Amino acid sequence: MLSPLLRIITLLLFFSILSGCGGSSGDESSGTGSSGLSLPNSSSGSQSSDFAGTYTGTISITVTIADESESFTESITIVVDAGGNVTITSESDSGGVSTTLSGNSFIETLALTEMLDGADCSITLTISGTISGDTASGPVSGSATCSTSGFSADADVSGNFSASR
Repeated sequence: MLSPLLRIITLLLFFSILSGCGGSSGDESSGTGSSGLSLPNSSSGSQSSDFAGTYTGTISITVTIADESESFTESITIVVDAGGNVTITSESDSGGVSTTLSGNSFIETLALTEMLDGADCSITLTISGTISGDTASGPVSGSATCSTSGFSADADVSGNFSASR
């Protein structure tokens, strides 16, 4: 009788040999193996390069403190390179941010500074974008801290953006 450890090693060896049998007589580049099953590969579906380009448009933002709301709109530029790297800038951001496409979507945080109704507001936005055809769009959400005359208050931020290439 084999010891439990030796039995496990024997089974692992047996299964590793078994999984190597059969070869790969199919065409792996097309995604079809010898069994006729479809195998995942990078040549199916949309590629990051399908979305490459410069998208320009607007981002609309509403900052709400208690029952008071202040809205503004500014320009936004989204650049997608052939490798799927996404760079987002707006007219009041603090340097732009970069992320990577996941399929046709991206999520990134953008920091803005805006003067609203006499208060200096530091805004942190989460941009959730989807690219469809020649348009990148989606919701934005986040938070802000607005200060004036030595007082500060936290605020909720919501909105959306749309940009076309």
